[in-house]
Amino acid sequence: HHCFFERSQKILLSFDIDLTRFGPWYGHEESDIDQFLASIEKVRELHPEIILSSHRGAVRGDVDSNLVTFGKIIEQRDEKILSFLSREKSLKEIVDKALIYGKFPYWPQLLQYWEKVMICKHLHRLMKKGCVVPTKRGYRRER
Repeated sequence: HHCFFERSQKILLSFDIDLTRFGPWYGHEESDIDQFLASIEKVRELHPEIILSSHRGAVRGDVDSNLVTFGKIIEQRDEKILSFLSREKSLKEIVDKALIYGKFPYWPQLLQYWEKVMICKHLHRLMKKGCVVPTKRGYRRER
């Protein structure tokens, strides 16, 4: 993703750090959750006063809090996945639960594809942390 910062006015043009309620989107194969979080931190260090978001429009006032809340959505998604994996689940069962999108109201095949890519990124992240283990059928939370 790209951001452009106009220092004198402290205005950030932001595209994928869009500050929407949906939260960070990392549905491309080359996307990386940890790099996304690092980018949010880099933006915070700039101390923008206004963010012009690609999806939300102008965000003024308490910009830093908006950035923190936006980044925390990733942790919330981790927790949803961990909760759902209290018992072993297949990848298809996890994707079908729509833990990130909530539902697939339009272009279901595309949304399910992106859901799967993002779920896999979370599973990999949670396995690295020792919170999830792969099983014959899929995945389960480590006890």
